Amino acid sequence: MKNTCKKIIKLSAVLALAGMPAALMANPITSEPTVSLTLNTLDTTEFSIPNGTEGYGGPFNASTSANGNFITFCVQTEVDINTSTTYYYTLSQSDSSGVLTLGAAYLYSSYLNGSLGQFTTATEYGELQAAIWTLQGQNFSNPSALGSLTSNPYLIDAVNAATALGKSDTNASNGAYGVEIMNITDSTGDAVQNQLIEVPDACSTALLLGAMLPVGFILRKKLGMVAAKN
Repeated sequence: MKNTCKKIIKLSAVLALAGMPAALMANPITSEPTVSLTLNTLDTTEFSIPNGTEGYGGPFNASTSANGNFITFCVQTEVDINTSTTYYYTLSQSDSSGVLTLGAAYLYSSYLNGSLGQFTTATEYGELQAAIWTLQGQNFSNPSALGSLTSNPYLIDAVNAATALGKSDTNASNGAYGVEIMNITDSTGDAVQNQLIEVPDACSTALLLGAMLPVGFILRKKLGMVAAKN
């Protein structure tokens, strides 16, 4: 399956280059994609951080130049990020604080696909952010309003999901569930608070690209025929 996927990706890349206008091939896009965050209306749970600060975690509304708009959660605690500010990002399975864990990847993907249920309260969002931070080994004080971490329903769910796979919830995710860490930097290159993102796997993207390219070739051919007749 992996070899088949690699072949599809290579073929799609060749077809994409063949159908790409010369102007785009001569001027490839090299700048990193951008992201800006705004506070979600249910992001009202305030956490205490060991560095002496008080702050909010997720959910944030993320707007990106390359991956659309989505809701995200923080990966780190003792790093800040400002809302309504444009940052740059790269995608990775790790950041300065460690690897993305299987449990965190599972929870974020499950939140996005709705299998964790409908989130309608700040408490639910606070518990999910607390679970993600715990799975990522981050330091914070859980607000009394959220109760004990040992009874956090999302932590329990992550443990059960990993156990069903014969793994630990703190194992490296290794790309599971299509979740990555957005390693975010400001305009000077300094790191700010990283966030989670779900991206399509390379094979699915290649299949989609391969399916779309023939349509482009046919349309271009038809337009050429029309131009020739006129």
